[in-house]
Amino acid sequence: MSERSLTDRVLDYIISNPGAAVKEICRELGLSPRLVNKIIRRLKAFGYIEKVGSGYRASSRRIELTNFSRSVEEAVSGDRVRSERVEVERALSNELMEVGERVKALESRVSELSRLVKSLHLELESVKKYLATYRQSSNSKESKSVMEYVEASTLYGEKLQSLIYSGKLIKVGNIVVDAEFYRLFIGKFPIKLREVDELSNEERTLLEALKETGEVYLYAGKEYRLVNLREP
Repeated sequence: MSERSLTDRVLDYIISNPGAAVKEICRELGLSPRLVNKIIRRLKAFGYIEKVGSGYRASSRRIELTNFSRSVEEAVSGDRVRSERVEVERALSNELMEVGERVKALESRVSELSRLVKSLHLELESVKKYLATYRQSSNSKESKSVMEYVEASTLYGEKLQSLIYSGKLIKVGNIVVDAEFYRLFIGKFPIKLREVDELSNEERTLLEALKETGEVYLYAGKEYRLVNLREP
């Protein structure tokens, strides 16, 4: 430890403990009497301390310098704190501005996505309606294998006769039947009487029409048989 720092320690102790004697200073600071006496003589020479009783105290000059020094330190410290606070506030303000800009950008993006979702929802509903209409149309025009002649005439119009002549449709009594459906049904004969309930509605309609036209008859009360195999 340098002699200068030892001088400061001795001076600080005397300022904090007015009337401190050499022996007390040596004991509290762990210094030799020879060194403490040397430091005290120097402090007295500069007018920093003065003799009081058997000890020493800080002179009025030293107290004034100390107070001035503390005032300067406090002022510098206060300016530094204020400067640091200003810097922190400025940094926080910049961060808040950046966060605000990001929030605005996100809000704008969310708004765009919301409009896109609404647009897609409308398109989806439109597609659903179209599919529902298409299925209904398909069911009424394509999936129906057996129709009343009047219904077929309304559906196909002038094309009905050409479809019948070309063999794509077969007229049985008052109904019109899809040719492929007719072939598959004919292939099921003979049909046991107990199997009639297992037929589909269209198959039973065709069976009734064939019975009315005399193309099918009940044999021995047990099964339906064909009279003549119609070539569609």
